[in-house]
Order: sequence, then C-alpha cells, then structure tokens
Amino acid sequence: EAASGTLIHYATKPGSVASDGDGKNGTYTEALLAMMSQPGVPVEQMLKRVANRVVDKTKGKQEPWVEGNLRGDFYFVFQGPTMVGVQQSAVDSESEAWRMAEGAGNVAAMEAYLKEYPNGNYASAARIKISALTKESKPEQNSNGLEKPVNANLPRGDVLAKVNGQAIPKMVGRALIDGQIAQGKSDTDELRKAVTEELVRRTILTQEAVKNGLGQFPNVAGVKTSIDGQSFLAQQGVLIGAYLNDYVRTHPVTDEQVKKEYAEISAKLGNKEYKARHILVEKADEAKAIIAKLTKGEKIEDLAKDSKDPGSKDRGGDLGWANPASFVPPFSAAMIKLEKWHVIQLEDTRELKLPGIEEAKAQIGQQLTQRMVQKHIDELRAKAKVE
Repeated sequence: EAASGTLIHYATKPGSVASDGDGKNGTYTEALLAMMSQPGVPVEQMLKRVANRVVDKTKGKQEPWVEGNLRGDFYFVFQGPTMVGVQQSAVDSESEAWRMAEGAGNVAAMEAYLKEYPNGNYASAARIKISALTKESKPEQNSNGLEKPVNANLPRGDVLAKVNGQAIPKMVGRALIDGQIAQGKSDTDELRKAVTEELVRRTILTQEAVKNGLGQFPNVAGVKTSIDGQSFLAQQGVLIGAYLNDYVRTHPVTDEQVKKEYAEISAKLGNKEYKARHILVEKADEAKAIIAKLTKGEKIEDLAKDSKDPGSKDRGGDLGWANPASFVPPFSAAMIKLEKWHVIQLEDTRELKLPGIEEAKAQIGQQLTQRMVQKHIDELRAKAKVE
C-alpha cells in the first residue's frame, strides 16, 4: 500500500512476470527511459505512455501497474536548477496555460493567456475576468512608460535576491521549497541553492516576456505568504510559457540542422552492435581464475553469480545487444584504466540498423529545440545582474 503522496509504478500487474526484452534493458525499463526524458509531461501521463508502449511491445502479455496518488505535480525534467517550469513551459498546452492564468487570477495572467491564445477556448472567459479586474490599481511607471520593478515597498529582509534590479520575494522561494518537500525532497542547503537559481532564471525569462509585450510583471509587493508565492509562480509560468513558445516559433529548427545532427549521431554509433557477457571482479587473480574455468568449458553465465556488477550478474552477466557508445562512462573508464578487472565474452556481432532520418526527424528536432532553448536561457543568465 503506497503512503500518502507517493506513486509506485510496477513493471507489470500483480501476478504477472516482466519481460527481459531483447536489448540491454528490460521491456519496461526501455520504455521508461524513452518516455521519462520528454519535457513538460506530468509523471502520471508519462507512465500511461510507458504502459501503452509496454503493452504494444509485448502484445498485451505485460501491463505495467500503478498504485498511490501524488498531491502535487511532478515532472522528471524538473530536477536540479531547472526543476520548475523552464523546459516544461515551452510545451505547455492551452488548457495548462489557462489553468495557471485562472489560478493566478489577475489581469497580467489573463492578458498573457490571451496574447498566446487570442482565439482560444477560454478567450471569452479571460476577457470577462479582465473586465472584472480593471478596478485594480496600476503599477507605477517610468517616464518612458515602462513598468518599474515592483520592489519599492518590499522590506530588505523579505528579498531573496535581485535580478536586474527586480526583487524576488522570500515567500516565492518558500512556496517553491514547500512544493518540493510535498514531493518528498528534504529542505537542505542544496535544495535552497537550486530554488534560488531557479527563481533567478524564472525572473530573467519573465523580464524578457514583459520586454516583448506579453504581459505585466506580477506584483512583487503583494507576496506576503506562501500561498501568495504560489500565485506569483503561476503568473510567472504563464508569461514564461508564452515567451518560450514565441521564441521557439521564431527560431525554428531547420532541416539542415536535423540532417547534420543525424549524421553526427550515426557516425558516433558506428555500424555494429555487440552481444557480450560480463563479469566484474576486484583482483587480477580472480579474473585469471575465471578465465581458466572458461577455458576448461565452464559457462560464463554460471560464473557470473559472483560478479560485482549488480546490473548484469542476475542475468548471467548478459549485457544484451549494445553499441559501444551506449556503455556507461564508468565501464569504459574501467576498461581503459584497468582500475578493476573485467572478464568479457563476446558472443556475437551484427549490423546496427538505425532508423531512417524521416523516422527520427521529429525526435531529433525536439532535442535540438530543447538544446536551443537551454542555450538561450544560459546566455540570458550570463548577462543578468544578480544580487
């Protein structure tokens, strides 16, 4: 039974057996690795895609199973300094943009939604909401008509950091930390540093959105509680989503870029796959003893039970079919530096069949887009003045 706030996903339903697959990973693991890196996909939706892929691959013989229920939203792309909103925002759907705008409940959020979806499903509702909110006081402006940073009345002790003169309220950081704690993380110095950096980047992107006329900067002075901080983050999310969507639209990945990336990937992978079994031991004498037993006819899968590699020993040392480039760095480093001893038995080789460029085009384009967006964010971060 899953504890409250916990989600458990099993490779197959109760009473069934999970398939080992025909590659380096099992069928479930292969599907999970393929799906979990997709940006902006909530974990519940991602696991549904995993389940469908496994069911299709096994022709219905294996069906992943889920138990538990999360209290908050979780995305695998939100780890480290980009754990909230950055990559996800570029692919937000209209319904998600409206949900965030409605949660924020102010003119800036509604205008940001309308800027991105002027004829959207919720456009009429947004205009009605704006009409009802027009009595709110407008922020002070500079002589050139641009809105001033909304931090004039924010006490120094309530400021987490400043980005290009714009204050980040501590309560926004508190809201973000609370959200991470609700997902099982611990309130550590490392988490606080990551949250601060994330808020710096969010502020930079929000400033860019305002510069591009996508809406107004959320009212910093109004953030007094953690709940206010959540509303502030929702408003930012709408603006960031609108800005990044616009950036991707105006900086499309070209066919030439896709072809170049495909050629580089093809060259890196080569044209062969290898099927090997592997035993990892600590000492040279142990490796020599295993080789002597193999020479006498003993089977490597029987000897692999004493391997130090937990990933392959339960499969008789079987590494499955793999391209050399797919081996993890520690494995390659160990072979080169001989820090430990590996006994590797090559069972077979075959030609590597890569998908055609048309088949891989969509995935490569998505990866190039993500890389481009991340580079843009990093460049903006490098230019920003952070106090």
